[in-house]
Order: sequence, then C-alpha cells, then structure tokens
Amino acid sequence: MNERPHNEANAVDLYVDGGMGPAERAAFERRMEADGALRAEVELQRRIDARVRAAMTPPASPAPGAGAGGPIPIRRGRIPAWVRVAAVIALAAVGAWAVAARPWSALMRPAPSALTADAVMKRMVEAEGFRPAWVCDTDERFSAYTKENLGVALVGRPEPGVELVGWSYAGGLLADSEKNAQVLMVKRGEEKILVVMGPRRDDRTVRLEVGSPLHVFRREYAGLVMYEITPLDHAVALESVRTQ
Repeated sequence: MNERPHNEANAVDLYVDGGMGPAERAAFERRMEADGALRAEVELQRRIDARVRAAMTPPASPAPGAGAGGPIPIRRGRIPAWVRVAAVIALAAVGAWAVAARPWSALMRPAPSALTADAVMKRMVEAEGFRPAWVCDTDERFSAYTKENLGVALVGRPEPGVELVGWSYAGGLLADSEKNAQVLMVKRGEEKILVVMGPRRDDRTVRLEVGSPLHVFRREYAGLVMYEITPLDHAVALESVRTQ
C-alpha cells in the first residue's frame, strides 16, 4: 500500500522559495516542528535547489586582460518543476537515500486538484448534512455500484467502529472539474471522513488549505487511486474497501 499524509506536498516548494506570507510561513514552520518527515522533505528540497542553482551559476569572470565580460547575473526565484525533477533523478543516481527520503510526489507529482479537500468536506457536512446519494446495504449492491462507477468490483470491510455511510460524488478533486470522482462517506464515532476514488489515470494532488485541520492519506489499489480526507492524524478507511 502506498499511503502517506499529503497535506504538505503543495506547500514545500512555496516555503523553500520564500513565497509564503508571514502568517502562512509561521503556520508551516509550526507544522515542521511537529513533523519530522516534513522537515526532512524541506531539507532535501533545499539541497536539490542548491545543487540546481550551483549548476546554473556561470563560472567567475576572467582575470583582467584575459577576456571581456563577467558573470551573468542569475535572479533568485522559483526553479522550474522540470529542473527539480531532473535534480531528484540525478540525486537518486548517486544515492538511493534521496529517493527514499523524498515523497512520491517529488518525482511524479500530479497536477493539483481544482478544489480543496476542505471545500468538499464543508459542502458535504454543512450543506448536505453528510447524507449520501446512494446507500449500498449488501455486498452485491456495493460491488455492482463500484463496478459500474469505478470499473472494479469492490466490497466494504470496515474495521470495528468504522461505518461506511454511503456514496456521493464530487468534481474538482480528481481529473478535472467537469468529471466527478466517487466519494465514499465514512464515520468513526462523531468524526466524518471522505474517501475519494477514481482511476489512476485521473490522479490529482488533493489540496488542503493552509492551516487546515484535515489530513489527506493516499493509496493505490486495483488500478484506482484513493484519498482519505479526515480530521484524524491517521487513515482508518482506506483499507475498508477491497476486491472480492
């Protein structure tokens, strides 16, 4: 299973590039203090950027009389994503630890989602009362629904204390805003959780707002990509669906 908290993925580049405002930067640094993996990701991104900038910096100007001209000034700014990807691959060639330390998104990060997970959760909880559009109360109905809408027959096997409430849908999280992703609504006690599912080809980086109380966990399974959006600090629903 490929599963990791994903809420920092969009903010690392912005933080390293100095593109955050004071409030955003302070909030991000508080998260780093509590998250060793996030600190490691930021440090690795800084190393990558340093190597890229060193490679892009021209040699020093020649000694007087040796030739005209001087170093071409390089404006410090955001490094293009393709350059960062090339740098990650180069680091991997000289040390496998770089790939292990860098999250999956550094190498093949999908385009960001059109909507934030916060917006979708708010709509389903506040506007819709966390009421599903479809309820599959038997394995046969659950399998038929997922086969029709996801192309894979799944069954629900939640752990004790986890309730699969039913299905809804949301645009703007996977693929593009015109295509709906399937959303399994889940409860654990009073906590409300969403599991967004779609074909792997429709994968997008599910975004969270800066300072969001939510977390996002990712899993690939049976040709699908699944994102668990949850107020909990660990996933409880991703393993609730599986093939028969």
